[in-house]
Amino acid sequence: MTSCPLDTMKDKLTAIQKIIDDFSFKKYSNLHIWVKELDTKLEHILGDRLVQLIKTWMEEFEGFRNESVEKRFILESPTHELKIRDQTIFIEPSM
Repeated sequence: MTSCPLDTMKDKLTAIQKIIDDFSFKKYSNLHIWVKELDTKLEHILGDRLVQLIKTWMEEFEGFRNESVEKRFILESPTHELKIRDQTIFIEPSM
């Protein structure tokens, strides 16, 4: 989970949940202890991955105009339109 591609993360979490459901159905003893430990480990792993992804996105956002920065998240330049209706300013798409 610490290095798997984002595309496969949902599948891996679904597989883990299926295993836990099977164990629960078979009434394994002390399952609640194991699940609690697993939840803690997954929380730390997913939290670290989220921080890593946010840092990567921020680097890409800050260097968007720089051609040497690899583009993984922001693929095209956003375009916003300002509209004035009845003395009110709107921005589309909304932010």
